[in-house]
Amino acid sequence: ALCPGWTATELNRNLWEDEAASAATVSGVPMRRWGTPEEMAHPAVFLAGDASAYMTGQVLFVDGGATAIG
Repeated sequence: ALCPGWTATELNRNLWEDEAASAATVSGVPMRRWGTPEEMAHPAVFLAGDASAYMTGQVLFVDGGATAIG
């Protein structure tokens, strides 16, 4: 499973374009920035491909470290 963190897309443009809202949103992300759709796509391609053929029952967090700090 792929568990994405805060990702800047058209659906949440109102958050990432608003400086105060964006800062509040990423304050809990150790990398202090929004992820990009491309950064979510690459792990998805990995999970769908042969490189992950021996993986099973795993959760891949792509969240800028947010889950690492709880």
